[in-house]
Amino acid sequence: MLETTLKPHREHLLAQTPGQKVFVALTLRPSAEAAAARPQLSLAFVVDTSGSMREVVTEPTERTGRSTVVDGRRYEVVRGAKSKMDLVVASLEGVLGAGLLEPDDRLALVKFDDEADVLLGFTEARDEAALRAAVARFPEHSGGTQMGAGMAAAARLLAFEQGSKRMLLLTDGHTADEDLVREVGERLAQEGVSVTAIGVGEEWNEDLLTDLTDRTQGKPYYVVPDDQDAPAPALRIGELPSALVSELGHTASEVVTGLRLSARTVREVVLERVTRVAPTQSEVARSGAQYYLGRAAANEDTVFILEFTLPERPSARVRLAQLG
Repeated sequence: MLETTLKPHREHLLAQTPGQKVFVALTLRPSAEAAAARPQLSLAFVVDTSGSMREVVTEPTERTGRSTVVDGRRYEVVRGAKSKMDLVVASLEGVLGAGLLEPDDRLALVKFDDEADVLLGFTEARDEAALRAAVARFPEHSGGTQMGAGMAAAARLLAFEQGSKRMLLLTDGHTADEDLVREVGERLAQEGVSVTAIGVGEEWNEDLLTDLTDRTQGKPYYVVPDDQDAPAPALRIGELPSALVSELGHTASEVVTGLRLSARTVREVVLERVTRVAPTQSEVARSGAQYYLGRAAANEDTVFILEFTLPERPSARVRLAQLG
């Protein structure tokens, strides 16, 4: 199912010298048989519906000179422009119409503001009318930002799903329940659920979302206004719909899921860290005696670097660790 190769960065070390490093490249690639067997997808979309999602982020064609107040914040009323919420809805509609979903793939839609609500539990992609109707309900909601509550609601739904499970999280602000976000993130990592986190604007918590995607071996996206430069992993707000479709395409190619690494080192050898370096870069978190590596896509190498620190040793052939 999975082809693996190991390659240390050097074959020899100095004898009687403490504190030397060995970096080992671990490359994983699904076999041809595994690559031909696409798993069923279970995708939970968790969307911030707080008042700030009504902020206009593309250029208007007409300014009315009027304004409106939503959740205590004043917004200019314009025509021909799109808000963050407009682009989220367009992105989700793009996912449904992209032709990448199999009829038995399953999607769930969860919103969060002052509280979390499941707008639609897991529903097969063939029921496109029900999914589109639920997507259209996102703009009806408003309030604060309780992201952890939204994640917890989606995690409860995902716990009963099979196949390749992923949470797609979108927010534009700091959350009031950060501890719950971290708690749910740890639970998702243990259950093999990766999180794609999309931060929109300038007020979201970059450290929190990066920690969440590292821990679950997901992917962060940082969305900036269309008139700003967007070096990777950032993207312009107008590119969000196509980026979400692209992310769905890559998710569909992940044919081996729930990858974990165990490492038993010999006396005084320390595995300091594990870092994924391809196809994307992230730090790999340790949970108990294992490291959660996430998943591997068909026809693509997934590469990790293992950093070992070695004690002083006499001249000899030595064993460093046993990996599983």
